Amino acid sequence: MRHLLVLLAMILAGPALAADLPRGPIVILPQPASPSVCLTGRPIEIYLAPASTVNGILPAGMEVEVIDVPFSARADLWIRIKPPRHNQYYGWVYTRDLICH
Repeated sequence: MRHLLVLLAMILAGPALAADLPRGPIVILPQPASPSVCLTGRPIEIYLAPASTVNGILPAGMEVEVIDVPFSARADLWIRIKPPRHNQYYGWVYTRDLICH
C-alpha cells in the first residue's frame, strides 16, 4: 500500500514540476522544397516490384518522395517512393498516380 501512495505522489508531483520549467519560443521551420516530393492524387496501390504483387494502398493527398530521380512526372513510369525525410521504403507506383510540383 505504501508503494502505491509513493507512486501516486510521484504522478501528482510530476506535472507540477514540469509546468514550472521555463518554455522557449515555439519556432516552426519551413519544409525544404524538393522537386522529388509529390502528393497522391487518389488512393494508389503500392507494388513490391513493377507489375507484381500489391503491397498496400496509400490514401489520397498523402505526401511522398520519389526515390528514382530525376524522373518525368509526365511520362507513365514505374518509380519507387518513400515518406519525405525518412528512409522507410513504400514500394513501386506509376507516375500517373502522383501530383508533382
